[in-house]
Amino acid sequence: SSPKGVPLTYQNILGNVESAAAEFNVVLADRILSAAPFSHLYGIFNFHIALSRGAAVVLLPAFTPQGLADAVVQSAPSVLFLGPAHAAAMLGHGLIKEPEFSCVRFSVFSGASCPQQLLERYHGSIPSSRVAQLWGMTEIQAGSFTHDSDSLSVAATTAGPAARGNEVRVRGADGSDLPTGEEGELEIRGCSVFGGYLDNPQANEIAFTDDGWFRTGDLASIDSAGYIRLTGRTKDVINRGGVKYNPTDIEALLMQHKAVDQAAIVAMPDPLLGEKACCFVTLHPDSQLSLDAVCAFLDLNKVSKVKWPERLEIVREMPLTPTRKIIKGELARHLKSD
Repeated sequence: SSPKGVPLTYQNILGNVESAAAEFNVVLADRILSAAPFSHLYGIFNFHIALSRGAAVVLLPAFTPQGLADAVVQSAPSVLFLGPAHAAAMLGHGLIKEPEFSCVRFSVFSGASCPQQLLERYHGSIPSSRVAQLWGMTEIQAGSFTHDSDSLSVAATTAGPAARGNEVRVRGADGSDLPTGEEGELEIRGCSVFGGYLDNPQANEIAFTDDGWFRTGDLASIDSAGYIRLTGRTKDVINRGGVKYNPTDIEALLMQHKAVDQAAIVAMPDPLLGEKACCFVTLHPDSQLSLDAVCAFLDLNKVSKVKWPERLEIVREMPLTPTRKIIKGELARHLKSD
């Protein structure tokens, strides 16, 4: 998609930051380390959290698993902001462990949907750190996040309630509001949401509903306590012969396979069914994987056959954003160029 300008006011940013800093219990004595760059909204957000409390910022020139581990040993940060892929890479190298990480009291995850197993594994490696999950994007900053007071079971499975000053709702494909627990597109309005794309009325017409809610493009459900469970992206849904499914849970399951480091499932055109699924993976060192092995693993885990991928692509590395979120559009373009 073409880039769009997102104007944000200081009121948008600082009110949202104040809300998060309070719920994360950030204090003057904290030392904050971000695996995300400060050129990205997630990095800017947590930098402002430090400024709002007078806390110290530990600088990381560029993320590498060993580089972040070294920074923790050298600077003893008390709060980490990172993405699931940062943690997965470090856990894969055995770098997140005590006593080196015992200084960390609180870890915030954002940038992509966070597999429950990954957050539980992270916490198991450094039980000194409480874990939080944050949902955000440039247009809304931190739309929701779990709190320091929330249990691991809550933080590992939800992205918390709407940030103070914001409201969220879930709507069906027909535009109707969906009841508690049902999956649909997540919409938000409130004080942290931007006012519209810069000089782009066509994009704004699509992005906002008639009653002023921002369409995020994220799929989610909201429980009875108002906590959000993210389930994927609307554009990632695969329509296989009229049967639509969200591949996020399948990707999370595949990342539990002993050979798989990262997994991403994207739609590929099919003349008969409209779309089929292609599974891209990166593998752990000295590992092998076949499509038959993938399907056997999914069968063992009782995944419906309609959700099995028809093609496997093993790649050396995934195309990633600065926060190490997989760029599925690049993978789809790879399929089209074949």
